[in-house]
Amino acid sequence: GALIVAAHAGGLLPQLFSNVTWAVMACAVLKGLLDNVLSDYLWARAVLLTSPTVASVGLSMQIPMAAGLEVMMGRARWMREGGTVALMALGCTLVTTGFLGVVYK
Repeated sequence: GALIVAAHAGGLLPQLFSNVTWAVMACAVLKGLLDNVLSDYLWARAVLLTSPTVASVGLSMQIPMAAGLEVMMGRARWMREGGTVALMALGCTLVTTGFLGVVYK
């Protein structure tokens, strides 16, 4: 991020950034900060409030949550075939069971 801003400000890559305005660059930097810094901060808080193991295994809960959201939005391509539905259901069940096993040891 900082390298791109420096290259843009210094005119090192004018062809690459000829159509990029400072507003677009600011939005990209802000998005990078929100995506990376905020998620790392929240993970560190989760480690402090629980434990490193619970926080790390908790990240795997994104898989069943994403699968459920795909179904609710009607974008689950894996729902088109019976075999993939069974495998996704099995995977989500295993991930959830593993998370509950770590949390309620």
